[in-house]
Amino acid sequence: MALAVGVGVALLMVVDIQLALARIDPGNPATWPNMAPQIRYYFVPILAPAIAVAAVAVDLLLGLVYRPRLVRLTHWVLLGLAYSLVTSSLLFGYLGADGKVALLLGPAVAIACAILVRWRCGVPPQFNAV
Repeated sequence: MALAVGVGVALLMVVDIQLALARIDPGNPATWPNMAPQIRYYFVPILAPAIAVAAVAVDLLLGLVYRPRLVRLTHWVLLGLAYSLVTSSLLFGYLGADGKVALLLGPAVAIACAILVRWRCGVPPQFNAV
């Protein structure tokens, strides 16, 4: 799951940087950024472990509330990709969302997708009658 979180964060960061580069107009100095958007690549090794640790904590809490367990590797990868959607808050800014709203939308989308993965792919526990 942690590896999928790292890959998802890196992919979303690449999309964010490419969108930032596409908004720059060489003929218009008003669109020139104060620093190069590529500097955000340095934040991937910082954000990915932090999100992975938070994902494990949230997953443990969700496991206490919602019991279906994941058994396949692909389900764990989907769960990791769902938690990496926290960084989609960077992309909501390009859609016109306010900064504070975008910071709340990213984690909300990530938790909603994680619950959806657990609900769709989870195997309910079996209780054997004795």
